[in-house]
Amino acid sequence: MSKYNAIQRFNLCFQQLETEINALTDFLRQLKQLPSAVFELPEVSKEDEHDEITNVTVSPSYGLDALELSLKLMTNLFIYDNAPHVSSKRAIRLPGVLCFSVSNPVFKNVKTQVESINSLKKQLSDIVTKESGISKEERFDFVHNQLKGLITLNAYRTLTLLSDPDTVRFGWANKNIIKNLTRNDVLAQLEKSREANRAVPPYTSEQWAERIDKEIMTPFTTPGKCQIKN
Repeated sequence: MSKYNAIQRFNLCFQQLETEINALTDFLRQLKQLPSAVFELPEVSKEDEHDEITNVTVSPSYGLDALELSLKLMTNLFIYDNAPHVSSKRAIRLPGVLCFSVSNPVFKNVKTQVESINSLKKQLSDIVTKESGISKEERFDFVHNQLKGLITLNAYRTLTLLSDPDTVRFGWANKNIIKNLTRNDVLAQLEKSREANRAVPPYTSEQWAERIDKEIMTPFTTPGKCQIKN
């Protein structure tokens, strides 16, 4: 695909995405809402955007407030949608869940809308990262020459739709210290620990070796290509 064609497709895709997101948010406002909750993270100012975060204090919102905050974030696609003092280098996230009571036809309608939006989000990402043929270093200019101030993370981030969940959970993690490990990676680490033949209080070296032997058997119960978080 030529760069010119990629630009055309990119703009058309985004226009359709924006239209469908607005249609979905309008539709969700008409539905019967059940108890819902979201947890707003504190804003990060431009002055503090490079500071290390040591703790996060969230502000819970419920009911209609949770709905409006969520719908606002869904349509928040540009940096100028944020307050002027808010950093554009930190992604705005709103963990939580919106719950609705709907009939099967309405659920299918929403499902169709969400799937279409997610498909457009993937298409938008693919145009930039694959179909355009540009290098990684050129992507920023490619995007912002067409849509100045676009927050690509928000544009690419998909929507999650659940049907009759028993529970909804989420957790916090520092991505800088999370590693994706394969089964072989874990086994190599365990073998290295066993070969060190050391004692780890309150265990003796023999007891610790026994625990490692048990741990070594655990990865064999997972598929070979399974990734393990460490």
